[in-house]
Amino acid sequence: MTNKKELQFSEGLGFLSEIKVEESIEKPEYGKVDVEKGWKTTTVNNKPEDPNLVTWDNAADPMNPKNWPMKDKWIVTLIISLFLLATLMSSTIISPALPDIAKSLDITSDVEIQTTISAFVLGYAFGPLFLAPLSEMYGRVIVVQWSNVWFVIWSIVSGFAATKTQLITARLMAGIGGSAALTIGGGIVGDVWKPEQRGRSLALYNLIPLLGPAFGPLMGGYIAQRASWRWSFFTLAIFETVLIILSFATFKETYGPTVLKRKAKALRKATGNFNLYTKHKKENPALLPKLKTTLSRPTKLLFTHPIIQILAIYGAYSFGLLYIVHTTFPKLWTERYHESVSQSGLNFISIAIGFTIGAQVAGPITDRIWQHLRKKAAISNPTLNGLEPVIIPEYRVPLMVPGALLVPVGLLIYGWCAQSHTHWIGPNIGIAIFSAGTTVGTHCQTAYVIDAYPDHTASALAAIAVMKDFAGFGFPLFAPQMYKALDYGWGNTLIAGVAILLGVPMPWVLWNYGARIRAKSGAIRV
Repeated sequence: MTNKKELQFSEGLGFLSEIKVEESIEKPEYGKVDVEKGWKTTTVNNKPEDPNLVTWDNAADPMNPKNWPMKDKWIVTLIISLFLLATLMSSTIISPALPDIAKSLDITSDVEIQTTISAFVLGYAFGPLFLAPLSEMYGRVIVVQWSNVWFVIWSIVSGFAATKTQLITARLMAGIGGSAALTIGGGIVGDVWKPEQRGRSLALYNLIPLLGPAFGPLMGGYIAQRASWRWSFFTLAIFETVLIILSFATFKETYGPTVLKRKAKALRKATGNFNLYTKHKKENPALLPKLKTTLSRPTKLLFTHPIIQILAIYGAYSFGLLYIVHTTFPKLWTERYHESVSQSGLNFISIAIGFTIGAQVAGPITDRIWQHLRKKAAISNPTLNGLEPVIIPEYRVPLMVPGALLVPVGLLIYGWCAQSHTHWIGPNIGIAIFSAGTTVGTHCQTAYVIDAYPDHTASALAAIAVMKDFAGFGFPLFAPQMYKALDYGWGNTLIAGVAILLGVPMPWVLWNYGARIRAKSGAIRV
């Protein structure tokens, strides 16, 4: 007897196959699958019908990043993860030194001092709007590398800031450059890893960067106590410079259309046949129309694709809560527990532990769930047997359920233990649970987007990042006043309620209605 959920997904596949989908959505059809995505083709001898169309030689073409050796895939994933680690460390590295910064730059307002942190996150909101689509036009590598050069320059400027205006402005500009790794990184993971492998690769990609906001204050506390808060920026600039140099030696282009464009260029030169082209070049032959289409893609996705809007709201609340915790966490330990600045940073280890557990659990389990549901769908629908894996983003949803439940549980434990001034282990346990839940949710969300938008992953993640980073910018601004009025117990009860209202229903919505919501956007060309 066929399971109801299996039948629903089986029917959902048929429902989607009847929808006319523009090529920009890149949804493979049964029996006729796009060669450029590494899927099996039905054409004779694996050759395209148009002799001038340049594509992969076959499904196992080694030029296709999805067919790279595992070593090369892991190197690229590690490099982009380390880039993101450095930039996300910058978002919180100064949090233990905020009193020193306020004294040094004559800042008296709580909102202004929080803005020195939030301005960086605001830059994260603006950068993806043009950096992500540019990576789909010129390739991932060049955009990531030069964006990080921009980040290094403005990090150095931040270290030399003499006024609060200079610091806030420099932080904003640094955030714009740092956002490239956050937004384009998900696209890179989607470029090189096949669907059944993405869980484990995302475990690394999500874990290392999430350690940034946790270890940033730990490192920043020791730097501020032993040198100066300015050296927090200089240290990150040095670390990022080393990564940039390393990337020039090891970072290969991962975006399929860009790889094919270079292949076509080489073939034109070698053969003298200037009629050779790629599918993407034919669709957008002129520069200005291509720029217009490319740069407007994240905004168009955000305003016209309901599934992106839903995921953006989910991501915004999650990211906002994360930055409320990160920006107020040091103050708890210095004011309530009377720890030194460097000692208070040690408590961020609990956040790192939560992130690590969440990422290492989510990675392999999401892969197993994906493979299990794929197998079940093939059994309940024999027409799927023998085909390459059909990508169903909803197969990433089940693990969101425990993640959504862990977030409010962790917030409540952390808040009431802090308000009751229990042993220091109490708030740390709560914050670790919260961090694990946040990581699981982020992991599933990223995997969902990669599966749903295989060729426009960077733009789709950029659209979501806009909402996430505006929340990351705005939420910490009211956090000090909230905790001042409600204290940690009732303050965290309030935001735990938000987590329950927005986070807990999300897996149910995506599981039951995700396919239909995505299908409604199928005719909207991006």
